[in-house]
Amino acid sequence: MPKCCGVCVVVYKMERGQPKFAILKRSLNWVGWELVKGGIEKRETELDAVYREANEELSIKQRDILNLIKIPYLLRFSFSRKGKKYNAQFRCWGMQIRTSKLKLGARLKKEHSEVRWASFKDAIDLLTHSEPKKIIDLLSRIIKSDPI
Repeated sequence: MPKCCGVCVVVYKMERGQPKFAILKRSLNWVGWELVKGGIEKRETELDAVYREANEELSIKQRDILNLIKIPYLLRFSFSRKGKKYNAQFRCWGMQIRTSKLKLGARLKKEHSEVRWASFKDAIDLLTHSEPKKIIDLLSRIIKSDPI
């Protein structure tokens, strides 16, 4: 089975000393809540993919980013595309932004139907799969140990 490499980006803002996380409701291929994620394109660095995915999925510009945190977690999952199965390995990043506005990227409105800010508890309750819940928990611990 071929490998697919990508990035998972946990977009967050600080509100009254607590992180709020951007979660997206997926509507293409399956229905449920997830984090920003996507593959690394040819001739693209991992960091390029982090910026591109945040921009494509949530219209986040680099000037809106306050902090990037590399999360020590490798998201692994399998998926099928055009009848071919893939094993994916995505590196995880936390992205603190200054703006409170969340907007689905125009190109991806067919992929996601909604985006919202969620507290830690709400994100854990809403996220569909267990791996993103682990990633949110790990990032929350990192933020608490070294707040900006």
